[in-house]
Amino acid sequence: MNKEIQPLNSLYRTNPGTALDLIMFLLINLIEYYNIGKSMNAGQIEELGIILCENYNNWTIDDFALCFKKAKVGEYGKVYDRLDGGVINDWCQKYDSEKSNNITDWHLDRKQQLTIGDNSRSSESGIVAKTLAKRQIKDAVTKYNISKHKPNK
Repeated sequence: MNKEIQPLNSLYRTNPGTALDLIMFLLINLIEYYNIGKSMNAGQIEELGIILCENYNNWTIDDFALCFKKAKVGEYGKVYDRLDGGVINDWCQKYDSEKSNNITDWHLDRKQQLTIGDNSRSSESGIVAKTLAKRQIKDAVTKYNISKHKPNK
């Protein structure tokens, strides 16, 4: 049985303790990943967990996990000797912006696909094929060092 992934606000409304525990677990995992001198204490982790549950209630637990994973691999910058609520909240804002942009792009692409008629589609695919063919020819000329021959006068 497939269960649809629920946004955090659904879980937070029905079972706020579980929602907060999951966020705090992810935060502790994130904090322990870094070996830094200035870390967060239990009270700060709980307060940040509540703030994240309230500010990003449309996210799923998977969104938080992905955001924190991206942070771990350095997509949001390097962590030197400070990891606190401000840093983590900045990462969440960046992830949220990326997510919004991706959703907007997807909707625009989908809308464009639905509004293009069959004739336009054929015309577009012809243009794409010609462009691709030109690019392949140009790449071949470069790769094999083929010089352009000028016709004799």
